[in-house]
Amino acid sequence: MAAASNLKAELQSLETLVAQQNPKPSAVDPLVKELQVKIAMLDLEDNGLNQQQIVELSRYFEEILLFYYVKTKNYEEIEGTFSRLKSFYYDFGPVSNKETKDQLLSIYLLYLLTFNKFGEFFLTLERIPQEEQQNSKYIKFVVSIESQLSMGTYKEILQAKKNSPLHYFDAFLDRIFETVRFEVSRNAEKAYDHVLLNDAVQLFYLNDKSELDAFIKKEAEHGRENGIEWTVAGDRILFKELAADKHAIDAEKGISKLLTYAEELEKII
Repeated sequence: MAAASNLKAELQSLETLVAQQNPKPSAVDPLVKELQVKIAMLDLEDNGLNQQQIVELSRYFEEILLFYYVKTKNYEEIEGTFSRLKSFYYDFGPVSNKETKDQLLSIYLLYLLTFNKFGEFFLTLERIPQEEQQNSKYIKFVVSIESQLSMGTYKEILQAKKNSPLHYFDAFLDRIFETVRFEVSRNAEKAYDHVLLNDAVQLFYLNDKSELDAFIKKEAEHGRENGIEWTVAGDRILFKELAADKHAIDAEKGISKLLTYAEELEKII
């Protein structure tokens, strides 16, 4: 029992470090490596622990790791960590902390959506009983995001972020909107010769005009990669082909159609 208590205390110390607003890898990573060795040795040593205790300690470690990798946006490690974690969830009976399980399952589902891994998303969702899907506010939230993505109702997703039940979702939702804005920008620069600044906030799904300057700077770089120059002139953003003259259309008459198009896009990502 002493071995279990000592290891759990070390895991709790790791959890405390990870729970900080900005976990420091210099403090967390050495402890992670040390605990990885100790966890791996649990089955090999005569430590007085039974199989259930080993499973619970190992699962606890993987749960902390997954929260850490999400918090530090280490997306490369998320897949492997969840692969190990789901074995504990599905192969070793019910877990004591269902709240943590629901949070991590929903985080992984949102990760899959963010990186366009829709096949794996639905396979993972199918393994979750319908009752759990209906009763978990975290899983229900992610399922609603998938539904809104499939219908192209991006404004609802933007509103949903404000009501997110878990702050770990925010980074993934931001990535989804970055993708949406990127695709809308590419469509706008190909279709029109300018967009009014007053319309740009709504068109590109920004929160307000304070975000516009940074957005234009960023998308101007992407535009140049696609042969389009973005220039702010007076009350509008001008789009001009770098390589050849573009056949301009009447943007003043077309801007309302473009705004409607942006709101009703059925497939952007």
